[in-house]
Amino acid sequence: MIKFKDSFVFGGSMSSIQNDGQGPFEAYRSNYDLVWEKKSDLFFNKIGHHKTCDFMNTYKEDLVLLKACGIDAIRHSFALSKLFPTADVKPNPILVKYYHELIAEMKKNNIKPMMTIMHFDMPEWMALEGGLASEVFVDKFLKMSQFIIDEYGAELEFIATFNEPIIQCGSCFLVQGEGGFYPHEFNMQKYFDAINNVIISTAKTIAYLKTTNKKVKVGIVVDLSPAYPRNSLNQKDLEAVKYFTAYREESLLIPLANGEVPQLYFKMIDELGCSNNLSKNLDLISKNKSMWIGINYYIPSYIKEPKPNADLKKFERYFSNWDKPIVTMNKSRGWIIKPDTMYEIGMMMKNKYHNIEWFITENGIAIEDEAVDYTFEGKIIDDYRIEFYQEHLKELHKAITAGSNCSGYLIWTPIDSWSYMNAYKNRYGLIQLDLETYKKIPKKSATWFKELSVKKGF
Repeated sequence: MIKFKDSFVFGGSMSSIQNDGQGPFEAYRSNYDLVWEKKSDLFFNKIGHHKTCDFMNTYKEDLVLLKACGIDAIRHSFALSKLFPTADVKPNPILVKYYHELIAEMKKNNIKPMMTIMHFDMPEWMALEGGLASEVFVDKFLKMSQFIIDEYGAELEFIATFNEPIIQCGSCFLVQGEGGFYPHEFNMQKYFDAINNVIISTAKTIAYLKTTNKKVKVGIVVDLSPAYPRNSLNQKDLEAVKYFTAYREESLLIPLANGEVPQLYFKMIDELGCSNNLSKNLDLISKNKSMWIGINYYIPSYIKEPKPNADLKKFERYFSNWDKPIVTMNKSRGWIIKPDTMYEIGMMMKNKYHNIEWFITENGIAIEDEAVDYTFEGKIIDDYRIEFYQEHLKELHKAITAGSNCSGYLIWTPIDSWSYMNAYKNRYGLIQLDLETYKKIPKKSATWFKELSVKKGF
């Protein structure tokens, strides 16, 4: 039997924009509205972020159901577009009260509450100011994070400043034309400004926390896609992996987990002809490291040397993707499944990042047409999801046994959630959401997850 320690947490992650629904807050606009209103045809079946599992209105009964499915922790997020609907960053008292009630209800059900400040959801006013790359972003975000620490810091054990900033910043400033987040433009300078603003905002939030008496731990959630070379004997492929790692991992984790300068990342900024606003904040960063790290892991990356005609003003000057011919695939998403990378992540956190406390904050498998292809007697029989969890947990357990400081495993996601542009095309949940009736029906994996959570193993 694979056995985890009694204090190890099994739970799930979700987000406000993907689960809450609008409730009485349709007038409070987010960055998502800026895309949805002009490009609704880009969203699968034209389903937007207004149609979700309606967690904001049904959270009391939903939490009872989630606990019955073995969820002992939930990482949710603050709906910033509703909590701070105006540019003066004044909190909405209705939402302030709601989050106190939500956190209390989680605790009532013996569910550990963990909250993310920005999980992709950005107020429209902030997006129009320039978003993550704006010169005023850090100050505005700090007002938000200070309020959240003051208001909820005594009720929470863990707060994350951001979720997957590489994805968010890249979707804003490395995508041109259709797709991506507003303003969906290509601008390397703005991309670097945005990433560096995330780092500075996180460090300043931690610096502020230290001036209070709150015991909450502040960290960040990053998505990792560890890189493997096409040919481990080819020096050019190995160099490409180093640069990919600097862009995808070290740009955030070296400053935030270690409080150190990400030298290769700085070199890339310089070579790409961009200015570096992080270099002026090195003392701040060295003194205010993250207290924990959340890692979202879904897929690895396979990397080779750059193409001969690579654009020297883009990341492609350093590396290119390689389509490995023989892999295990999730055909619904077109994603590679590689569980043993979970062990490698654990060892990396131990050896490269000073064994900082960390969680797997997202891991899961999305399947298209589950309800059509895998339903038997009214229940989705998702043995593939159980197998996916088991294989990844075996590797995570191996890393923990080797000394990696992982405190929990949170799946994506407890209830089928809406995804940006994919909407409900692919389903991740332990619990099925019927879009016609809004009925929430546990899948077979929910029964398995309950047993996992109770026994702390399988």
